[in-house]
Amino acid sequence: LYLTGRRDSQVQLHAYRIELGEIEAALHAAESKWSIAVEVVTYNEEPRIASFLAPRFVSGPHSLKLQIADDVKAEILRLMSFIQPRLLKFCYPELWIPVDALPCTLTGKLNRKHLRDFFHGLSPSTQNELAMLSTAPKRDACSAAQVACRLGTGISEGLM
Repeated sequence: LYLTGRRDSQVQLHAYRIELGEIEAALHAAESKWSIAVEVVTYNEEPRIASFLAPRFVSGPHSLKLQIADDVKAEILRLMSFIQPRLLKFCYPELWIPVDALPCTLTGKLNRKHLRDFFHGLSPSTQNELAMLSTAPKRDACSAAQVACRLGTGISEGLM
């Protein structure tokens, strides 16, 4: 018998064991019109909790694209204020990444590897812009429209 790793979504981050499914459950309790998935990504050489928001799921191969709009910023603000009394601070998503769809495998399970690969495939400047969007609700650093303008309209960064 060889044990090669965990089959659940529990991760260890900053000396805490975190169940990503619990974060997703707290976000789903907000009854958002967006579908939400939580995953750990590497940003600035540090693991971070990222929340991917999308209007739909898609099965099979799909080239993900960023989907930044002002309604996304409002939803991020709402979700952040909703989870604050429900989760411990170290469980808050640090990055909020709006995409056009959440990828699923052919068996209908969320393709978490595809989400990680998508984020890691973005250019460092795009990752920084997403981090600004993610912190914008706290510091009001920029609007989603300003981020979209900086990233360019018709964003085509993504992976197949």
